[in-house]
Amino acid sequence: MPAYKDEERGTWYVKCYYTDYYGRKQQKKKRGFKTKREAKAWEDNFLANESRLPETIFKDVISQYLDDTKDKIAPSTLTYKKQVIEVYIMPVFGEIEICKITPEMVLSWQKDLMKTPCRKRKAQKLSPTTVNHITAQLSAIFNYAVKYYNVSKNPVSIIDRLKGESKTMDFWEVNQFKRALTWISNPEMHLIFQMLFFGGFRISELLALTPGDLQKNERAVFINKTYKLDDGKWIKGPPKSKNSTRLVALPDFLWDELESFVRRQYHLNQNMDIFTVSRSTIRARLEYIAEQTSLPRIRIHDLRHSHVSYLINLGFTIYEIADRIGDTPTVVERIYSHMYQSRRLEIADRIQRENSENNDISTKLVPQRLLRSKDYQYLPRKF
Repeated sequence: MPAYKDEERGTWYVKCYYTDYYGRKQQKKKRGFKTKREAKAWEDNFLANESRLPETIFKDVISQYLDDTKDKIAPSTLTYKKQVIEVYIMPVFGEIEICKITPEMVLSWQKDLMKTPCRKRKAQKLSPTTVNHITAQLSAIFNYAVKYYNVSKNPVSIIDRLKGESKTMDFWEVNQFKRALTWISNPEMHLIFQMLFFGGFRISELLALTPGDLQKNERAVFINKTYKLDDGKWIKGPPKSKNSTRLVALPDFLWDELESFVRRQYHLNQNMDIFTVSRSTIRARLEYIAEQTSLPRIRIHDLRHSHVSYLINLGFTIYEIADRIGDTPTVVERIYSHMYQSRRLEIADRIQRENSENNDISTKLVPQRLLRSKDYQYLPRKF
């Protein structure tokens, strides 16, 4: 389209037609250019950007999104994104023009996900929480497209999150854990389970331990690295967060078992991994224990939850627990607040027991001159 001269203002303007996000024909008018060339350049740039939109295939946006994201997130997070996109998103939306993906299509896809078998346990369907995580990945791609591909709206943004039953946290009490230990005869596996339950380590931190991390004077281990999944391979890297770098003191019985085990591994140098057991072997042992006993079936990470539960029952504060497990007090409060509820009730019960010899403790705590006041009956009876 040509540029036009605005005789009244003495400037140039352009007027052109284009196809919008929904495939509708639209008119665009832009005024205020000082020269005809400037007006025409703006029109050419506008049409070039708008005209490419309907022809942009979603898989091309995905490819660019992953390329731009890879240096901004942890390798394990990138691997997770790639898996979700490859398995759940690309087969459905990959070949569709991005402008033609509607909220109705997203909603239909989400409903199909709810019927999809879980990859690890084929007998189970994907949970609402998992479907929400997958949907969040799709939304992230569309947010990227809105920012860089002139897509006007994210069709996922109006889709409500799925509501499911709140999942209870699985963990073992200390007596359950000791019962589970009777089913472990391998010395290395026995030590790993002890370290996970009584040390609260993340499994990737534990498997990255080397003899050089053992601090004999403090009878503690120094957590300064972890294993991360990068493009299908486990590599060592820095800990999960700044708080994850920490010194974890061990009880004497656990330190002695660890030191004895390391001493017997004659081939180890200061930089070699202490443990060689794989995650799958540890998972298999947990499954075996659950099958052979009446103990709850738990994951490896649930042993970390078990450690926190154990510390809460011992009376440690959120700040002490956060320091030990390498998290922030805010995270501990958010994840384990339900466990602290019983501690709050225990505080009230203990106060009650301490004062149980007095049948009317509430009135005894109120000054006698206040009890004689005519206004006392109107005061809230809470202390």
